[in-house]
Amino acid sequence: MIELKQRDSQKRLERYPEITNEIKNFINSQLNEFEDQINYCVVGEFEEGNSPIDFTINLYLKNGQLCYCKQPLEDDLSNWREVALQLCLGYRSAAENVREKQLEEGLYVPLKRRIIFDRLYGTYRFNDDEVEKLLNGDTIVFITDTLPREDEGGDSSSYKYVAVGKLEQCDYEGDDKDENQFVVLVGFRRWGFKRDMRYNRLKPYLGNHRFTVEEITRLIKGETLYIETTSKTKVNSKGLPLVIKANVKFENFDLKIDWVK
Repeated sequence: MIELKQRDSQKRLERYPEITNEIKNFINSQLNEFEDQINYCVVGEFEEGNSPIDFTINLYLKNGQLCYCKQPLEDDLSNWREVALQLCLGYRSAAENVREKQLEEGLYVPLKRRIIFDRLYGTYRFNDDEVEKLLNGDTIVFITDTLPREDEGGDSSSYKYVAVGKLEQCDYEGDDKDENQFVVLVGFRRWGFKRDMRYNRLKPYLGNHRFTVEEITRLIKGETLYIETTSKTKVNSKGLPLVIKANVKFENFDLKIDWVK
């Protein structure tokens, strides 16, 4: 049985004890199969960051995730069934993602508690070694592709970029529609990969040279790399691609290139 708690400084719920009991029964009938994943359900006030306190229904999960309904309850609880249904639909969607391994659950070492986070970042899926590093609170580096997008010619295109970052607590909004076009007005507070945009000038290539993750990591640590590559556009006197030699360093969050003649 999922326990229901009340958080209501204005004591609105005291006027409708029979409805709060109905909410408890409804939540349990909809989510009884997930009882082992849910700590308790809260009906009442919910503060979302620095935003005003809403009067709504939310779930506190055993993995540290918070699932909340963005649609507030009316003071007389007249819309409780709609709000509760939204919450249950949103939670079921998240639970299915966990089963499909789109989300990862594990012990976050810095806080010594279990968390849940997206294993996918855009088109990139974290490998087991990266998952372990993220759960340890470490910063990771990887090279990935943007999601395909339509260019001016109407073709689907993407490009590679360097991502540097670590796990941070994030809020996600569920705004997809189910097969009946029913909008799921549910938000989830969980952990996710946060890209450090100070490194957005760090490209994964120089001329025809493609940096490895190891080389990028060395650049981030302040090391200077000696690179030999060929120009994409320039040729030498024999008509062959011009060989480019350079000492490369990442300084003040920008790539510094010292060309070697």
